[in-house]
Amino acid sequence: MRVLIAGAGGYLGEHVVHVAAQAGHSVSACVRGPHGPRFPDGVRRVEGDLGDPGFVRQAVADVDAVVFCAGRTWHPGLNPESIRQNVSIVEIFLTALAQSNPSARVVVTSSMSAIAGSLEPAVFGDDSGRIAVCTARLSPYGHAKIECDRLAVNAAAAGRNLVILNPGFMLGPGASAASRVTTSRLVQLFCKRRLSVFVDDGGHAFCDVRDVARAHVAALSNGARAGRYIVGGENLGSAQFLRLMSEQTGIRTPRPIAASYAFAVAAAMDGLSAASFGLWRSPIPRSFARALPLYYWGDSTCAERDLGYRSRRVVQTIRETIADFVRRGLVSEEFRYVEAMTDETQPGLLLLKQLAQSHLHRSHLMARLPRILATCRHNHCLSEALDAALASASYDPGRGRFVWKGAAPANALRKLRSLLDFCYYASDEFRARVT
Repeated sequence: MRVLIAGAGGYLGEHVVHVAAQAGHSVSACVRGPHGPRFPDGVRRVEGDLGDPGFVRQAVADVDAVVFCAGRTWHPGLNPESIRQNVSIVEIFLTALAQSNPSARVVVTSSMSAIAGSLEPAVFGDDSGRIAVCTARLSPYGHAKIECDRLAVNAAAAGRNLVILNPGFMLGPGASAASRVTTSRLVQLFCKRRLSVFVDDGGHAFCDVRDVARAHVAALSNGARAGRYIVGGENLGSAQFLRLMSEQTGIRTPRPIAASYAFAVAAAMDGLSAASFGLWRSPIPRSFARALPLYYWGDSTCAERDLGYRSRRVVQTIRETIADFVRRGLVSEEFRYVEAMTDETQPGLLLLKQLAQSHLHRSHLMARLPRILATCRHNHCLSEALDAALASASYDPGRGRFVWKGAAPANALRKLRSLLDFCYYASDEFRARVT
């Protein structure tokens, strides 16, 4: 199938290009200019502006299908009004498609923001409607996505062979070393310890961008015409998600604050921005802060049935996202151990990391945590010491560390610290320093 990917330079779009090419489609990747990711061999690069109707008509004229995943995501510091561009490019695209190639199969990327956003925890389905949505609290991004979604629904009603996919909050590695960091920036900021507070309400359907990309490619030939499919994942509250992040990294969770407090601070910063005549821009305008306590939870049952959609566990996605960021130099090397982390090794790695962080030769040990754990597990005495330490401890995400119930197991911890000493003083690095 000849497939055009609009927005191929984006976080999701680049993944869709890779999956579509692997599936054997003849892929054209539509990007704004010469900069951006390198695509797999055989992928045709199409450069142009999706805001130019003439370019869009030409781009869609000779293809069998289009995946439209173009659009701007909001990030702190960006002018909220720029989000309105999403509406105009969707409108231009659908008009050009009707004029140039009205029979093409179209997969449109929408968002949970277009169909969800409740003050109370509620799971939205593909046909839930927007009855439970708290419209008054939606952000400018949410309102723009509603308009884009409405344009797609109207196009389907007018006869376009169109299907809408509503992804949840996407995390996961980039498709290449040059991939953009958008929604997964949340993981990056956590690892960089730049999240000091969070609103203790609200939540998202957290999913993996790679799984969402596969659903888009599956929708090229499957899925109901004029259908809608939620492609979400685990429905987690903000506190639940941040606890998972803490349990993989050993970083304490940010301090929870009330939504009303966050809104008041954002309103004050908006005032300062206005007083500076725009020379200083508020990082989080109140129009976005008011949406922080909303829940964007979704049910992906229909996508699982019709598109074969499967969302991997969020904890697996978190680990693979962090490992990708380490390889790309976007977070500290201290998290390199995450590449070797599994459910079985997670407690041991986290405890050894805690002990290594207070060691004189921390940097040497942190880079070798998986090997240290393996050594520990291959020695009966050390393995018993590790198990004893873990059995009498519990992990406190608010402190980002293990705490012991009662007295700490001094004997077990002494053995583990002796292992860390040995790992450094028996190393080539130490011998090189003293010879």
